[in-house]
Amino acid sequence: MRIIQITPAVDWYFKHDDTVWNVAAFGLTDEGETIGLIGAGNDGTLKTVPTRTNGAYLHRRQLTEDEILAADKKR
Repeated sequence: MRIIQITPAVDWYFKHDDTVWNVAAFGLTDEGETIGLIGAGNDGTLKTVPTRTNGAYLHRRQLTEDEILAADKKR
């Protein structure tokens, strides 16, 4: 799988169980799949959202205030 296009994501998150990640961008793969990319680490590298989970992409409006605060602390 290779990412061929990246589009910034505004107000999108990925939630799995009690963990919420801020989605920095969405990537389009050469296989036609759209995947979320999250900031991981201090080097500015984007990592793919864990794909083997039963998580969901959610818009900011779909999260509680506590979930938003927790996710934004990880930026």
